[in-house]
Amino acid sequence: MDTIAVSKYSAKGKHVKTTKFITTDSPLLSTPYITRYPFDAGNCVIAIKGHTLVCSMGREMYNGHQSNCIVSVNTATMGKLEHLSNYASHSFNQSLLATQSGEIVYVNHGDAYPRGIEVEKQSLEEQTEWTPDVSTVPFHFYGEIGNNYTGAQLGGIAEVSSGYMLAAAAPKSLNSKANSQTRNVFVQLLDKSTLTSRLNASTRKGTSGSESVTDKGIKWLTNYSANYTASAVSIVATDDDRVVVMWEKLNKNNVFLNSYYMILASNGQVLQKATSLRYRRLNVYEDPVYRNGYIYWTSASGTAKNTTTYRMKISKLKVVKTLGKPEGLKTTGNWMYPALIWEPLEGADGYELYRSTRKNGTYKKIKTLKANSTTSYEDTSVSAFNGSYYYKIRGYMTVGSKKITGNFSKIVQSEKLSWGW
Repeated sequence: MDTIAVSKYSAKGKHVKTTKFITTDSPLLSTPYITRYPFDAGNCVIAIKGHTLVCSMGREMYNGHQSNCIVSVNTATMGKLEHLSNYASHSFNQSLLATQSGEIVYVNHGDAYPRGIEVEKQSLEEQTEWTPDVSTVPFHFYGEIGNNYTGAQLGGIAEVSSGYMLAAAAPKSLNSKANSQTRNVFVQLLDKSTLTSRLNASTRKGTSGSESVTDKGIKWLTNYSANYTASAVSIVATDDDRVVVMWEKLNKNNVFLNSYYMILASNGQVLQKATSLRYRRLNVYEDPVYRNGYIYWTSASGTAKNTTTYRMKISKLKVVKTLGKPEGLKTTGNWMYPALIWEPLEGADGYELYRSTRKNGTYKKIKTLKANSTTSYEDTSVSAFNGSYYYKIRGYMTVGSKKITGNFSKIVQSEKLSWGW
């Protein structure tokens, strides 16, 4: 029996071909996972890369359970393709991303297996068995396995030069406090290879189901109290390596108050604080689209039969966002070479290190460190026995093709060592 169909139309709206999927076409459509109601208790999202179209959806099966499901076609021939993703049960929302390097990133909002936001990356090669390149759950939900209430809403995922930016809204706690907390908007920047969270941001520990878990690198964008909550979160990448996060603000009775957007750099640095969208409603079910400097989205309210399409201009980045200065720089004892340590600088992609033989002399850049988490350095190009040296450092961030440097740290002096025998 036909369960799902994918239809192709020309640019003028003329029907070209329809491909129908029956219950035996995919392991996620066949026994015991036969789909009874496609698109049930979830979403339906599509990603296209080249001639490959992948559709991820929620569905109810004949066994009464709900999960995710994948179908795929070749858009040139409309032939069926075999693409699988991890079985997520229940999967109450889905998101897809076709990456610049030719993979598909699947995102599921699960309440059981997993109980959290699951992110998975696969190549576009056809598969007869599920073999993900990498899969992880960067953000967990508090509560018992299978409890439909998670208190969270999945927003979406976007690609920037430094990783995949995940956006959602959820309670801040990972314990029983979550049951009474409202949703706040957050982002996580996931490494493209490992899908681990990269931001130097909040960490939360607690339980999800029967497991003790730790979620890292959570950058909270809102701080709503019990009287307000966030909803309808979405994210879209621009063509100059920024992301725009959008959401609605509701009162404690879930009545719409206003909608907002925020612009972030590819490293999570806030470039534009929360700005009102002047009461334009957003869409929970479709991702916004960025084209030629504009963001487009559609919305409908209540029982309205017509949708409204909105367009918002996003100006090119003109204002240079200055980083702060690294704190805590000091020299450490070392047998042969001067060594430095300092505290990580929020928003920095890395650090530039400078050295001089005089405190007020000319400083020469000796090293560029390309990771925010690298907060120590041993200067093996000089010997501590040959003299004392002066050091200062500064952070930098990359926005599009621009390299933005911050303020210099305080100057520190290394100790000159003498032979002790």
